[in-house]
Amino acid sequence: MDISQLQPGDKEDVLGRILDARHPSGALLGEDTLQRPSPLESLQRYKSLVNQIHPERCVDARAKEAFARSSAAFDAVCAMDSGCASTWEVAKSRPASHGAQSRWWEVSSVAEMQNLLDFRMAATKALYSEMACSLDAAGCEQLEQQILSAEKVSEHLDRLSEIKRNRFWPVSRGTPTPQQSALRYIDILCHLRGVHCFEQLHGRQYHHAADLQAATPLTQLGDLLRRCLQRSAPSELSMAASDGESDTDPLDRFMASIEAEVSLPHSGRAEVSQILREEPQGLADSGRPRLRPTATTSSTHLTAEGAVAEQRAAASAMAAADGQAKQQRQLQNQLLGDLESESEAEGS
Repeated sequence: MDISQLQPGDKEDVLGRILDARHPSGALLGEDTLQRPSPLESLQRYKSLVNQIHPERCVDARAKEAFARSSAAFDAVCAMDSGCASTWEVAKSRPASHGAQSRWWEVSSVAEMQNLLDFRMAATKALYSEMACSLDAAGCEQLEQQILSAEKVSEHLDRLSEIKRNRFWPVSRGTPTPQQSALRYIDILCHLRGVHCFEQLHGRQYHHAADLQAATPLTQLGDLLRRCLQRSAPSELSMAASDGESDTDPLDRFMASIEAEVSLPHSGRAEVSQILREEPQGLADSGRPRLRPTATTSSTHLTAEGAVAEQRAAASAMAAADGQAKQQRQLQNQLLGDLESESEAEGS
């Protein structure tokens, strides 16, 4: 029998096994029972399946449906591992639709999927396997704060994309274990990266997945997650900002000073012009790239240079006026000296 023409029911029919599975573990080619594999094993199984049955890799007509079913199974396992309700029954009743773009596995190419799963693997090993077991009460509280922040960002971006309510939005989870919270946080990070190209660890959205991947190298992910768990609480950050201790970006200060320069009258530009002359050095020290000159920025810089030229012209005018006054005083003194000499001559 030609193995390239496998039929449903054949032992080698991987797609058939996935489509016939009654439980998430069965759709991941494990034992088709309620018992599920460990988070790392589930992820490894799913990575292997993506490489084999993704519609870009498999020409079988059932590949699209099988890929959606195995992805839904992995998502259900992730939900249960993080302490949330299983999404398996809902996913089975929902038809596969790659155009919906509401689930993280429906919006990526196979290469982007592999990069996303590599990120999940690195984050799972660092946060779940290494850090979660050693978190104290303060670390657990900080992790919950990070989860809540990520949930709010997920809800906001999902609403902007007209994505309906899902398990990545804020939800009550009772009292989760540190391991469950770690998996929950990783889950939301991957959703934001896969669907919105947003890196929660940096608080920034990127235009392309390649930029996102370059911004967070996997070799630095562990240190980045540790710093994330050591950040100050939001209340402490707001207090620092109110005391003027927050570290404002030099580029933001520079652009704000330019806007102030344009809006101020000529009489009030001296102080702002001084700021404009000092800010470029701050930009160079920060390592941020300078703006390319455009029509708008060129006219803005010309306005700033005009203010400096006005100051120089005013200083020159004042100097000329002082010189003219000095010459007048010298002439007056000379005339007075001549009159005194004539008076002395007449008296003698």
